Amino acid sequence: MSTESKEKIKILIENAQYVCLFIILVGMFIGTMYAHGASIFIAIPLSFGLIFLMNYIIGILIALRKETRPTAASFNMGKAPWWGLYILVALPINYYTVHMFNVEFSELENTRNLAAEKQTFINTLKTNTTGKIEKHFESQSLALYTDYQKIASHTDNATAIAARYGLTKLRVSSIHGTTAEELQADMRAALKPQKDWILKRITPCLELNEDTITVIEAHNFKQKLAVDYLDRHLDLIRDSFRTVASSYPTIGLSIPDSSEIQKLRDKKSAIDSPSSSLTSNPVLTLISLLLINGIILLPVFLSERRKAPPKSDKINTVTTY
Repeated sequence: MSTESKEKIKILIENAQYVCLFIILVGMFIGTMYAHGASIFIAIPLSFGLIFLMNYIIGILIALRKETRPTAASFNMGKAPWWGLYILVALPINYYTVHMFNVEFSELENTRNLAAEKQTFINTLKTNTTGKIEKHFESQSLALYTDYQKIASHTDNATAIAARYGLTKLRVSSIHGTTAEELQADMRAALKPQKDWILKRITPCLELNEDTITVIEAHNFKQKLAVDYLDRHLDLIRDSFRTVASSYPTIGLSIPDSSEIQKLRDKKSAIDSPSSSLTSNPVLTLISLLLINGIILLPVFLSERRKAPPKSDKINTVTTY
């Protein structure tokens, strides 16, 4: 083979080495971002550090395949230690890169479905709760209007009505309006502080931040954070909502069963758990492992294998190109 051809092969192998490792770098970086809550302070040093180390090891493995004169770069250790080191470095690389494949092709959609289930539960409870509160106070305003008419006929009085509806005697006495609609509107205004107080206590449990929820459908590594946010609201519903609802028995707010909430709460996303995602889809994991290691070792397989002449003192020794 001519010198020119050898140089072309050498350049091809070097380029293949860098391209293959870059592909794995991207996959590992994405997998690390998913696993560690989109923390670049963990993802960057971990992924880049391991890939740079793997690049060095691959260079040594290519040199060992040529079986020429040893250099300081390979420490003249032979093949076995370097393959052992390759396995050691490849383990975390495979761990996070396979996780990336599992998330992109399976777990990401599972997490979105899980988040949608929890979000639907919270929004349904919110709709039912606010609807019952609105209905209750509308009924109260109508009943107050009926009782208020009795003051004129002296069959009821402002003091009794105030105690019955949680108002002050002064507020009942100051209800005004020239028509039935105006009277009822002022009665709704009189009861509004009570309604607002109940809603104020209920809102922290049921009001979701839409900006936090929309990341579920985005592709920004924060889907698990959104699920955690929904889980915190489920905890509030389980712990605080029950207390608030029990404080207003006349409204008849529906209180979810604790076991139902806990069952939903226990449904977890595996986006930040590579170990769980590895076992959740074994077929995809196996295919990913074969693909990853095939890409990493492609430059080694492409490199020219040369044997030293028999009885030469160069046998089983290495050099770098």
